[in-house]
Amino acid sequence: RQRSLDAARRRARAAAGIEEKKELVGWSTDAPTANGSAEAEAAAAVGALTVGDDGAAAGAAAEVVPLHEAVVAVVGAGVGEGTLAAVTALAEARDLGPLDCLRPTLEALLAGAADGAAPKKARLAASKAALGGAAALIGGLGSGAVAQVALLAALQACCEASPPLAEVFEHVLLQLYELDGELLPEEAIFAWADGAARAPAGSALRRLHDQAKPVLEWLKEADEESDED
Repeated sequence: RQRSLDAARRRARAAAGIEEKKELVGWSTDAPTANGSAEAEAAAAVGALTVGDDGAAAGAAAEVVPLHEAVVAVVGAGVGEGTLAAVTALAEARDLGPLDCLRPTLEALLAGAADGAAPKKARLAASKAALGGAAALIGGLGSGAVAQVALLAALQACCEASPPLAEVFEHVLLQLYELDGELLPEEAIFAWADGAARAPAGSALRRLHDQAKPVLEWLKEADEESDED
């Protein structure tokens, strides 16, 4: 249903002469080379993901901003038992899928880590505390390869929009990985890193990749040790 809706909106935009815009750029959409692998599945899902499109008309475009602000307000007020249901209801009211709420959800959760006035240590503690209680919320917004891609794309977008948050990107990446093995598995992180490594030198995406190298190396070593065992 969501794919059909997205296709209809794209056709409407094309007919109206409205150019589609994406908030996220730089992630590789090259065809995967490892058939059947989890990493290939995660990489292939990038091409199927639609993030942050403008609406086909003024009314549709206006829906995007209220959804973002509403999700930030709900999640920012605190994560409780009814938070997932509230966020999902906000998306459904606009005929969107829960994955559309991932970026504003992360934005709200990582508000403390994006506070440039706070010391880095305090920002790391804030992100760890916020994410530690939000595994069910993040996981409830989607599962599988597409959701993993969306989560990484949302984190990338948040960091590109906030220099203070970008400074702790690798720590937040590790925190998300350690929350739940299915929420953000190493295969999805490796797929993101593969595309990010091919971003132009000096670009925001390439800086995030270079910053995450210690985490990537640690994951690779842990993966190799697991294979040996």
